[in-house]
Amino acid sequence: MSIGIVASLVLSLLVVWYVLGPLFESALPNYGAAVQPGTLGPLLDSKERALRSLKDLEMDFSMGKLSQEDFDQSKRSISTEVAEILAEIRKHGGEA
Repeated sequence: MSIGIVASLVLSLLVVWYVLGPLFESALPNYGAAVQPGTLGPLLDSKERALRSLKDLEMDFSMGKLSQEDFDQSKRSISTEVAEILAEIRKHGGEA
């Protein structure tokens, strides 16, 4: 086989691997990820969801989808939730 055919074959395999890799990523074990001890994992997930909700709320307000009153009430509620989650994380010895 000529070197051009081998190079084309290798390049084709790399492209297929690059394109299809993400489809199988969730099926493979993630050895590089840090394991969250006990209840810390779900708490960190809750914190991320609450912070994302706060960001979405601020975006909705800036786009005029919410009144000032609704924004203030929702922001207080989500901020309280975040504070409670952070307190729980600190209680379990995790980093906020």
